[in-house]
Amino acid sequence: MENLAFKIRRLRELRNYSQEYVALELGISVKTYQRLEAGKAALSVQKAALLARVFGISFDELHQFNPDTAQFEKPSNHVVDGLHSLQKENAALSERLEAVRKEKTQLLKIIEHLLEKRALPPE
Repeated sequence: MENLAFKIRRLRELRNYSQEYVALELGISVKTYQRLEAGKAALSVQKAALLARVFGISFDELHQFNPDTAQFEKPSNHVVDGLHSLQKENAALSERLEAVRKEKTQLLKIIEHLLEKRALPPE
């Protein structure tokens, strides 16, 4: 189990993931995740498969991973990925806000027009 624990820790470090992030993705507490990395807790097959997905590798690659020789060309950085996602969401929300503002302006013009018609004396 220590070999698997070392693999897990090494993969996390290569991906620049925090223990908190991986624990959250696995749906476990940070303390439980720390026990996994220390080799003091067992990893179920389901959690191992989920862990492989979190790291962006297959279940088989997780078990065949050699932590001593492994290097990734470009480690994934969930913070940067999250930032890009938030920037896209922010842009979409800004567009929606602008559309709502335009709609509000149009509705105010309609209301003003209706109020003007109502204020005119009947002919």
